[in-house]
Amino acid sequence: MIPGKVATLDRATVLSGKVKSIVRFREAKNAIRTALQSEVVVKILGAVKPPVSLVNRHKTVPSKPCLVGLYHDDCLYENSDVQEALRRLPQSITDDRNFRMQRALHLSLTKKILPKEEWISYEEDRAKGRYLQPYLEEVIRERKEREEWNKK
Repeated sequence: MIPGKVATLDRATVLSGKVKSIVRFREAKNAIRTALQSEVVVKILGAVKPPVSLVNRHKTVPSKPCLVGLYHDDCLYENSDVQEALRRLPQSITDDRNFRMQRALHLSLTKKILPKEEWISYEEDRAKGRYLQPYLEEVIRERKEREEWNKK
């Protein structure tokens, strides 16, 4: 195939399983040419997001948890250490976490996202989204200390 040429198969070709004819569509050619000129990689089912760098993080689309109002620590896998850290959280933080989780579950079930004003920004997630880390570090430190004592 010649670079720069865009070709697609028509329905008869796909149904018969043999290559009978190749049909060129101007819209597809122009869309792919525009995408290649703007350095966007296009797949059949969508676009590949460019890598997030620290310079352009404010220009990228937020991740799914941020669109439904979840912080970083709301999405942690709940192993025994995380469960113990959650048990040690103050009641007000636990209530806030439960509200965010229920709201995210409801939004996911209704296939909606929050209004743009309520999205969690990168800076807010970095500031407030690591609420479980001090408790988690304490639990891990205690577990390692317990393991050391059990070795002796």
